[in-house]
Amino acid sequence: MSEDLYQEQIIEAASNPQNMGELSEFDVETREVSNSCGDAFSVQIKLTSDKTVVEDIKWQGNGCAIGMAAMSLVSSACLTQPASSILKWGEKEMLDNLGLDQISPGRSKCMMLGLRTVQSCLKKL
Repeated sequence: MSEDLYQEQIIEAASNPQNMGELSEFDVETREVSNSCGDAFSVQIKLTSDKTVVEDIKWQGNGCAIGMAAMSLVSSACLTQPASSILKWGEKEMLDNLGLDQISPGRSKCMMLGLRTVQSCLKKL
């Protein structure tokens, strides 16, 4: 496991989140809440005209540093990606985004909430 769970990349992503806000036009949106801690994120996604690739994404919400960083990083990683690929992402992709080798099960829930929200949104297509 990385020596410092709140390493610089995580603190930076949580302090200066990317893609935070609202889209004026979007194709799908959803909201997810963590039952264990109350962290919550809402996601809006605009897709290409053929509805296969993420053209734009915005999110809002509150969470711990891991949750906020993960939501920020996953939203950036989704841009220009096929929805079908994003739906296959899991813990490995999230760990890679955060620069971690592994994470405790309790913190994994925080890390995965952003991806779960994005995937829930894309499943509405």
